[in-house]
Amino acid sequence: MTFKKCLTATLLTAACVAPLTAQATEEFFAGKTIRMVSTTGAGGTMDLYLLLTMKHMEKYLPDSTDIVLEHRTGGGGAVGANYLFQAAPKDGTYMGMPVPSLVSSKFSNPRQVRYEAEEFQSIGRLVDLPRVFVARADSGIASFQDAIDAEEPITHSIMTIGTSLDQFMSAANDALGTNFRRIPGYTGGGPAFLAMEQGEVQSTTAEPANLMSNKWHLVESGEINVLGILGLEPLEGLEDADNILDMIDEDNPYYGMAEAVAQSAALGLSLIAPPGVPQERIEYLRDVLEQTVNDPEFLAEAAERDIPVNHASGEWLDQLISDASNVSEEVQKWFFDLAN
Repeated sequence: MTFKKCLTATLLTAACVAPLTAQATEEFFAGKTIRMVSTTGAGGTMDLYLLLTMKHMEKYLPDSTDIVLEHRTGGGGAVGANYLFQAAPKDGTYMGMPVPSLVSSKFSNPRQVRYEAEEFQSIGRLVDLPRVFVARADSGIASFQDAIDAEEPITHSIMTIGTSLDQFMSAANDALGTNFRRIPGYTGGGPAFLAMEQGEVQSTTAEPANLMSNKWHLVESGEINVLGILGLEPLEGLEDADNILDMIDEDNPYYGMAEAVAQSAALGLSLIAPPGVPQERIEYLRDVLEQTVNDPEFLAEAAERDIPVNHASGEWLDQLISDASNVSEEVQKWFFDLAN
């Protein structure tokens, strides 16, 4: 057989195999129940995204396929991630939404983590979760430079020491030289922002969606100042805001720490599957998610409910998790020391 005939035969075979594989994959999911594992408590932001996605995702699955929500909480998200990695069926019927610190938790909380983040198989991201640094106008802090020049510490509300809000603040202090002083004990980003709004503290970091949708009138009225952001990607509506990563050189000894925090923010709220799920089923679920996040009814409901969506593919997410997992020992130690 000539090379040309051989190549033609190979292409024809591949063209036939692909539809058969897709059909077999769809037939596998028919009549199954897909379980979405939420790794945080019921009723929070994670559930908001999962329930919205599940509602519209069902349109792109076989009619007889159900999706149910399952909570496995504790350990700052480690319990749910451990379950997905170790115990969940590896056939495509289990997916989960980890906390954004999926990777960095292995550095900061190694005693509770029983998974290898790089071995998860990513389905895709729904939204990233960078943070916006804000301060009360009466604090006199209107920019990162003001926070660097401040002679007195700027009180800054966080949740628990070592968790995400503290990581953002500490990255700014270490990499930029800002003078924020953590005030811990708040139960979430909302209460932390309210503490600043009411004058208990002078500054905090805000979720972009909450700031833009619910608190922007405070910026417009001049009551609070936007200092800048820390994230891998520009923020819609805040494209001109200073980004800590753009303000420091890569040879800054703390650049890697700031970048690692930004990588967690970029992971945001994403869907992952256990290791070992057949690749054709991963590709199928990725395609279902992509159709879902581009569904006009999904987008209209998200916009009506002020739920931002910033989809990224499973392939992109796999690379992000790989990059975030392969950081220097200095970065790993920074996360550990911060939390311990």
